[in-house]
Amino acid sequence: MKKLVTIMLAAIMSLSLVACKNKDLNETVAAVNGHKITLGEYEFMLKMNKASVESTIGGDSRWKEKDKNGETYIDKYKMIVLNQMINTELLAQNAEKEGIKLTNKEVQSSFNDLKTYINSDEEMKESAKKLGITDDFLKEQARLSLLIQKSQDKFYKESKISDEEMKNYYDKHINEYKKDEVEASHILIKTTDDNNKELPKKEQEKAKKKAEKILKEVKNGGDFAELAKKYSQDPGSAANGGALGSPFGKGVMVKEFEEAAFSMNPGEISNLVKTDFGYHIIKVTDRIKDTTSFDSAKEGIKEELLKDKYAKQIEALQKQAKIEKDDKVIDSAEFLEKK
Repeated sequence: MKKLVTIMLAAIMSLSLVACKNKDLNETVAAVNGHKITLGEYEFMLKMNKASVESTIGGDSRWKEKDKNGETYIDKYKMIVLNQMINTELLAQNAEKEGIKLTNKEVQSSFNDLKTYINSDEEMKESAKKLGITDDFLKEQARLSLLIQKSQDKFYKESKISDEEMKNYYDKHINEYKKDEVEASHILIKTTDDNNKELPKKEQEKAKKKAEKILKEVKNGGDFAELAKKYSQDPGSAANGGALGSPFGKGVMVKEFEEAAFSMNPGEISNLVKTDFGYHIIKVTDRIKDTTSFDSAKEGIKEELLKDKYAKQIEALQKQAKIEKDDKVIDSAEFLEKK
């Protein structure tokens, strides 16, 4: 298993923080079997992971957007981070109960990795400095991270997955192991302008007549690739004789195009196919149908089942643990810059 730097970061909890005005950073956000997670620790983790989340949601302007349930990205993110911190503490406590042992050399190596990671990002490095994070503190977090990693490795090694379990999974998810793809070329005569707005009806009628004329040439034995180069208005494929490139499965192309392509055999040419983009003439060049065998899929299935068992172990630890959360303190946590 790969060493997870995210586990290291999630383990960074017991921080030495400078108090802010009107806010006690030592207030308890949550407690896990008596171990407290403070507001300062929580805000630190929120800020440390903020940039990576923004790259996923599409920028910092979307934090306050609400979903259909009225929940904002802020609300979701705060709970995800807190639950990760709680799980990290649970797993570290469990690893110590299991009697996991570490050598000084292992801890030092893990500490070096964490220190290098933090120093590689100037913003992260500056945050750590302002928060008074010491090397001793980082070494302790590296130790906790290693405990969790070794415990997980032990769990994976000792957990038994039978062939029957894997076969049941394979049969239940058989569609995931089936490949049905089409390789195709097309000639497109557009009914939209360069901004993808519909052309006037007269222009669309002209486009249809043009497409019909090209279709007639194709059906009369014209070279499809050459006609695509000459007439197709799809800039992505025209120069390649209309070839779309790699094969595609269902759910990739627009509905009308997909239905036509998957209804044809290799070598067949469609009639005109109308989509929101215009009129297409499609030529199917290959149809790929294949099913990954159980033997070939076994290793991947085993990995999935082990992940599922590990997730269930975490759930069991959560049920056995005494976990307390203070909603008022959670709500007070900040990680966005005030504008």
